[in-house]
Amino acid sequence: MKMENFLFTGAFWGVILIIGGILIVINGLFHIQIPTMRILGAVILIAAGVMILTGGYRIHGRRFADQNTLIMGSDTVSSKGTSNEYSIVMGNGVVNLSGINIEKENVYIKVNTVLGSGVVEVPEGMPVKISASAVFGDVRFPDNTFVSFGHDSYNNGGTNKGGYCLFIDANTVFGSTRIVRK
Repeated sequence: MKMENFLFTGAFWGVILIIGGILIVINGLFHIQIPTMRILGAVILIAAGVMILTGGYRIHGRRFADQNTLIMGSDTVSSKGTSNEYSIVMGNGVVNLSGINIEKENVYIKVNTVLGSGVVEVPEGMPVKISASAVFGDVRFPDNTFVSFGHDSYNNGGTNKGGYCLFIDANTVFGSTRIVRK
């Protein structure tokens, strides 16, 4: 497995959390003063530095961890794939949901923005329900209301003929996400 791919796996972050937990237990049980947060912070900074130096994982010149994750770049991600989760990390991105089809079932989409700016384009007239969480950032709804710290929801009050709609779970940390009609 390439180093660039390993940095974005659950295994990497699981190991970081386990090491952090062990250091906290050692601090508590044996009263050995180990700078836990400094060590974890240093490991995360080293991992991010390796990503920057190696140029990240690229697909057609764009920096991605996978097809639906934009890292340290600026681009548009389309909903034509099979994934229902999109992430923008340390960059600017547009998530175009024009390829979503809600004629036969509800569709659930998750959009994460971390240290960046994202725009989610929802087709005009499509029924949508949005659940948004923001920490040190904001999520703006199509009616221009927003949540800047905490959790809020938006519902345009409709469904299609079959009773289906698009559900969006938008999470923003140290960034901004706008959900717009296009």
